[in-house]
Amino acid sequence: MGQTIIEKIISRHSDHDVRPGEIADVEIDVRVARDFGGANVVKNLQQAGLTVADPAKTLFTFDTNPGGSDQGYAANQQFCREYAREHGIGLRDIT
Repeated sequence: MGQTIIEKIISRHSDHDVRPGEIADVEIDVRVARDFGGANVVKNLQQAGLTVADPAKTLFTFDTNPGGSDQGYAANQQFCREYAREHGIGLRDIT
């Protein structure tokens, strides 16, 4: 029997053809941190002395609260903007 569409997608991102019940290590296309939790992710990375493994596959998006309608959101968004700029991380900001 052939693979399901999900098996094909996972196989394409893995180093072998996967079958139901297997655990597969996969390469991701992109990882995204949103405006709500992105600042916490950055703070945790900094506290642990870590960096983003692949900035080319990493994005910040501001979709939860476009425009930072309160000071907390606006501060988190600016914090993420600065981190993205310093580390060559993509940003999908409001315009």
